[in-house]
Amino acid sequence: MNDQLVSFEVASLLKENGFDGKSFYHYFQDGRKYLLEENSIHLCIDCERGLHTEDHLFSQKELDHYSGNTLHTLAPTQAVAQKWVFEKTGAYFHLSPAIGGTEKEKEVWICVGYHWEKETRKRTQFLYTVRDTYKEALDEGLKITLK
Repeated sequence: MNDQLVSFEVASLLKENGFDGKSFYHYFQDGRKYLLEENSIHLCIDCERGLHTEDHLFSQKELDHYSGNTLHTLAPTQAVAQKWVFEKTGAYFHLSPAIGGTEKEKEVWICVGYHWEKETRKRTQFLYTVRDTYKEALDEGLKITLK
């Protein structure tokens, strides 16, 4: 499975919550829409060594510094965001495919969110959502957790 980037809504919530990870990608506000861009393209960084080198892996703070404004929002992969959310809040997600109840028996993904309390070694369920794709299910889980 390829690494999927978080949606703009999740990226914004991560930014609000102080996400300190890094990414090769960011969203750029262009009027009323948000465009997904590679860090090297918008920031005009020398691409001699290729687009996915450490030179283009930025944190939100670095992105703001290089761009000179705050119109950029870091877009990490869902895996990086999921790990950060777990480390910060103790929330983790279990995703599994299931057969939907529609007339076409469409496959859907179920995302169940749990909160792990390290002190008591207990887990509590806080989320149950169904979406059409794995990416949508995990994205929704991240949104609910970060709000």
